[in-house]
Amino acid sequence: GKRKEEEMNDGNSKSSTAFPCHAHLLAMNFLSLKASSSTSSCRKWLLQQNSGAAMVVYKVETMGVVVGVERKEKYLRFLLDDGSGSCIPCILWLNLLTLAPRQYFSHPVSIISSQVRAELSFEEASNVTLGALVCVQGRVSYFNQNLQITVSSLQVESDPNAELFHWLDCMRLALHHYNLLPSPHQ
Repeated sequence: GKRKEEEMNDGNSKSSTAFPCHAHLLAMNFLSLKASSSTSSCRKWLLQQNSGAAMVVYKVETMGVVVGVERKEKYLRFLLDDGSGSCIPCILWLNLLTLAPRQYFSHPVSIISSQVRAELSFEEASNVTLGALVCVQGRVSYFNQNLQITVSSLQVESDPNAELFHWLDCMRLALHHYNLLPSPHQ
């Protein structure tokens, strides 16, 4: 309905497209995301397309080698290097039970769901080590004037070809679906 139409247009004369799935992006594309001038509480992130239109991005998927890790009690912060010349900061919150709104705890299923998510976060965090090849899904967020991925799921890859397939998938999507031209240095 109306909300869907609002998501499809960022208020500019050029239309924008929002995809309800994770956009597969390389670091260079992720770091080029711009915040829309929207004043809503849910910030929109725009990926400028060749046509002048912008693709609205809320959630992303990327893959890279872990080149930096900071472990704290409440979170795991790490840097992913996908080989495109830039690194993507990622954060995995480990204190999900204390972050969840209290109304969710009124229903037993919500309590169990939150506990399972919290346990999975701890398990995923224990697998993130320097040099590991990791596939990350999450939402685009902004902290200390830097873009980052707030991780909703991650998987350590054991297949050495996974990164190559991710690159090929990102390039195919960029050219044929996201309407992005490759940068001159590629």
